[in-house]
Amino acid sequence: MNKFTDETPIAMLTVGQLKEILGIDRILGNLTAHQTPTEQVMTIEEVVRLTGYSKATIYKFTSDRKIPFRKPEHGGRRLYFQREEILDWLQSESHPTIEQENIQRINQLKKH
Repeated sequence: MNKFTDETPIAMLTVGQLKEILGIDRILGNLTAHQTPTEQVMTIEEVVRLTGYSKATIYKFTSDRKIPFRKPEHGGRRLYFQREEILDWLQSESHPTIEQENIQRINQLKKH
């Protein structure tokens, strides 16, 4: 059986790149163990790569206050993001499947 490493190509991506995109290291508990505080601060370009949203969409989300972000107090124009906050934000918008909704409705009807 082949052994996969972070350098193994997968559909034009390495395993390491795929892990970054999917946040697998965070799920496995590996990300915070070796990450320095400066690596936790992300630029908009890094948020675009992590989320898959366009830069314009991320700017719109910040304008609408729909995504957590930081702006330096000295009035700089650059925006910064905390990786942990972005990952939590991505996971916060969970929508139930039709089956899950049906089960919830059945359970509500049983209570009445």
